[in-house]
Amino acid sequence: MSILSELKAVSVVRPKSQPSIVIRRNKLISKLHDQLMCVQAKIKGEEFIQTKYVTLKKDSGERVELAKQKRLKPWWFTSESGNLTFELKYGSKKLEVAKGKTGIEASTLTELEKAVETLKKAVAEGELDDSLNSVADIISRRIHKRTN
Repeated sequence: MSILSELKAVSVVRPKSQPSIVIRRNKLISKLHDQLMCVQAKIKGEEFIQTKYVTLKKDSGERVELAKQKRLKPWWFTSESGNLTFELKYGSKKLEVAKGKTGIEASTLTELEKAVETLKKAVAEGELDDSLNSVADIISRRIHKRTN
């Protein structure tokens, strides 16, 4: 029996482009994953440091790849009541999680970790598409206004 026979072979046609909402969801999920890593590091008592790789060109023309530390600002803060409040953001704009509400409240970091995981699932399922589209439209209009 062949090893390849264990796999399911299919013919593939790669799409030329993805719908804009899928691109937006993936971007937001990526940012939520970074926030989740930040929360998990905070639970362990560590500091979360992201590494970003930058390619620079030397005077001699040689290209060199350098690792730089990337600053990650947490999307949560401690509210007046003493609870942690997580604000979901797309770009610099806050997303509405529920009608008129942009924050998620948690009493502990472990509870906040579960909330961020739940938000990731909700974004992947498309539950925040309306809010995501409205914020993306605002950002797009602002960008086009500057260029005109």
